[in-house]
Amino acid sequence: MAVVSASEESRIVSASRDIAAPADLLFELIADPARQPEWDGNDNLAESAPGQRVRATGDVFRTLLTNGQVRENHIVEFDEGRLGRV
Repeated sequence: MAVVSASEESRIVSASRDIAAPADLLFELIADPARQPEWDGNDNLAESAPGQRVRATGDVFRTLLTNGQVRENHIVEFDEGRLGRV
């Protein structure tokens, strides 16, 4: 279990980009944690096991980090084909 300090909790990072591709194709890419290391700009992701496809709010998937730790990711918002938030 990770402990988050107040200063880390208040740090919010966001980015946006227009991509010329069908929304359903993009959603399938981001809803499959096994594919995240392919597109995520964060160099600390090693892999996520196949079969953890996100389907609903409350889902949890695990990602192995390059330092050997396992990060547990909890889905807090989800709307199939439209919205997914960890």
